[in-house]
Amino acid sequence: MRRAMIVLCCAALTGCRASAPAPSSPQDAFWASLQRLCGRAYAGSMAQGSAPGDTAFAGKPMVMHVRRCSETEVQVPFHVGDDHSRTWIITRTAGGLRLKHDHRHADGSEDRITQYGGDTRGPGTASMQEFHADAHTATLIPAAVTNVWTVEVVPGARFAYALRREGTDRRFRVEFDLTRPVAPPPAPWGYSDGDSGPAAVSSPQPAAPNWIGLGYSVRQEVSALGDFRDVMVDTVAPGSPAEQAGLTKGDVIVAVDGLPGIERVPLFRDAYPGRRYELRVRRAGGAEAGAVLVAAPPVQKRPPSP
Repeated sequence: MRRAMIVLCCAALTGCRASAPAPSSPQDAFWASLQRLCGRAYAGSMAQGSAPGDTAFAGKPMVMHVRRCSETEVQVPFHVGDDHSRTWIITRTAGGLRLKHDHRHADGSEDRITQYGGDTRGPGTASMQEFHADAHTATLIPAAVTNVWTVEVVPGARFAYALRREGTDRRFRVEFDLTRPVAPPPAPWGYSDGDSGPAAVSSPQPAAPNWIGLGYSVRQEVSALGDFRDVMVDTVAPGSPAEQAGLTKGDVIVAVDGLPGIERVPLFRDAYPGRRYELRVRRAGGAEAGAVLVAAPPVQKRPPSP
């Protein structure tokens, strides 16, 4: 009887033990591992490089810094010696994950080759996600149309970034030791140094105010199907990124990067210059169209934003 009581008590204790909910998908698990690195920096080295230009990386100190995190975006600057021009940006979309490369000059201006990358095409694994080149990349770098980038996060062991070009022998890979954190490096070019505290978790911040040129209001509709909130364009500044994206008064921004517009449009104010957004817009009459909005850097003379 005593033994039965002990077994019963142990079973009761086991059943009452609190446990963290398991991630619902491999991408959720991958994202959680990436978020846990936020605020930390790690040293690494090149593990593979097949192009002649890759020799520029050989022997140089390399540091990756998971610098800024929000629920939908993680910024990872990649420092090579005194070159602070590269930032990997991973975002969550309605269809999966997206990787973009933000390349900048020392004065903060965008490089001619920037904002290329791609999207996941499947669930991947909890430790590895693959990003296939998107249409913007194919236009910007025709030779990269078959690029597949890989990001690996093996908790307590390794972070890796890799590239392979399908149908060719082009390969590149850098690895970082997660068992040996290092001091965070300075802010990458084009970003502010004042927001780089350890384990910072917030929306991305630009080095200086960006310019979108968009005024909007939130419209609420009540129907038998429920309550809905939309973002309606009220004003578009002449010559602004909003105008260049083809937005006009009365348009409804249904989605931004595959997520509801009501959630993403407010983040425009924190966009760094050069941040690219893919929009789905509903025009008058109900027809929907795609649009691309790119945040512009501040300029000395421009029409006032609404």
